[in-house]
Order: sequence, then C-alpha cells, then structure tokens
Amino acid sequence: MRRALTMIELIFVIIILGVLASVALPKLAATREDAKITVMAQQSEGALAEILQTYAANGVIKKPHLMSQILQQMVHTGYAAETTASQITGSVGQLTIYTQDGSGGKDHTFILDVNQTTLVFKHGTPCAGIICKTLQQRVSEGNYSIGGSSIVF
Repeated sequence: MRRALTMIELIFVIIILGVLASVALPKLAATREDAKITVMAQQSEGALAEILQTYAANGVIKKPHLMSQILQQMVHTGYAAETTASQITGSVGQLTIYTQDGSGGKDHTFILDVNQTTLVFKHGTPCAGIICKTLQQRVSEGNYSIGGSSIVF
C-alpha cells in the first residue's frame, strides 16, 4: 500500500498551485484598489455632507476638519492636511485630501476650502496614481453656498 506522493506528483501539485497563485494575486490587488477607491469616494462625499449639516445645525463656519469627523480622522491618519495654496478669498481654512500611490508618494486628490459664504470642493493637482485618477473621475467638483440665510445645493 502506497503512503506517500511520488516526486513527479509533488512537482505537478506545486506547478498547479503556482499557476493558480499567478492568476489570483493580480485579481486580489485590483480588488484592494477598488475597495480603497470606494471608501475614499464615500469619505469625501460624506465629509461634504457633514460640513453642510454642521453649518445648518450650528450656523458657525470653521476650518473644514473642525466641521467634519470624517476629515478629523483623515487628518489623524495622514490622508488629509491643512494647506494654504490658492485659497479662496476670505478663506477660513483649506484642507487637502491625499491618496497613496503605492510608491511612498502622495497625490493631492481633493482640496476643500471654506470661507464665510462658500464651500469649494475641487480636484487637486494632476494625479500620478491610478487611485487618485479614478477618484477624481468618480467624485465631481462643486461650489456650495453655506453662508447667509440659506444653504443652496
């Protein structure tokens, strides 16, 4: 009675596992990128909604990350930071949302800027990474009126 695999059988099993792994790993990497894009798109859109809701509830305009828990968490984890480049007139605060491109660099994906009357959500500098490019295609820019007597979407 035979109790072990022969060398040939073992080599064939290793080859089959290698082929399966070479097919599965790229699919897994693409799934991770898609998940990251989805999460960041939801966070960006959620942060906009939070800022508008915070203003509607309190009537006070602050820096973007002080009006959104999502943005506070993104600043804490390094996916967002206060910036000052090209601010809108009378800016209370500006925040840049970053994505990691996998090479250690950061793409400036979105910029949120708020003054006493307007919340500006715009795309950042041209992106190098696929995650940043896809996010900019998926999430649109916009100017939102937040000051005065009403909120206009």
